Amino acid sequence: MVPVAVSEDVVSEDVVCVDVVLVWGERVVVEGYVFEATDFSVGRASEIRLGESVWALVSVYENGSVVWREVFSTNETVGAYAYNANESSYMFDLNCTGTYVENGADRIRVNASGIVIGSNPPVQSIEVQACIIAPVELISFGEWMNNTFSVSKSASKEVYVREQAFVELKITNLSMVDRVEVVDSVADEFVVDPDRDLYWDYSRDLYRYSVTP
Repeated sequence: MVPVAVSEDVVSEDVVCVDVVLVWGERVVVEGYVFEATDFSVGRASEIRLGESVWALVSVYENGSVVWREVFSTNETVGAYAYNANESSYMFDLNCTGTYVENGADRIRVNASGIVIGSNPPVQSIEVQACIIAPVELISFGEWMNNTFSVSKSASKEVYVREQAFVELKITNLSMVDRVEVVDSVADEFVVDPDRDLYWDYSRDLYRYSVTP
């Protein structure tokens, strides 16, 4: 059974991050993705040599298939390391980030903070913060228009012959546009005389005009 990470830090409504210790040979599930440390530069601390980097390979699976692999390595070669048979493990600091991009957008981000190489027993692990980023939903321009703006239209309920009938158009969320063009139709029973009858009055989101029956 693959353990599921339960301690989640919701950074935003679109990003969920989990602090995980990936031990070699074990898998952890984060938001439907399976994380595994599949390889390390050495199997035990006694195998580390001066001048070498310590690294770990992290693999991410979805539906049983590998979708991403990334190597997380110490920024510099090991310079002050001295093996001691009495030490059970050694910690090597990391400060690196890897990002998996899906359909042109960030989908998974892993921040690695440390690698532990054990001697007795010879166990390796890497400490990471795994962040799952919600996929970006692509919509058409028409859908964006419908989701962003709303238009309401109202008119005079009663009007007599030769009296003006006023029509009002209200558009919400116009702060997101630079230019507005209003196109409206008038019933055949009305007469539009731009020189006399048509009266325009408008503000940022409200447009009024009048016609005569």
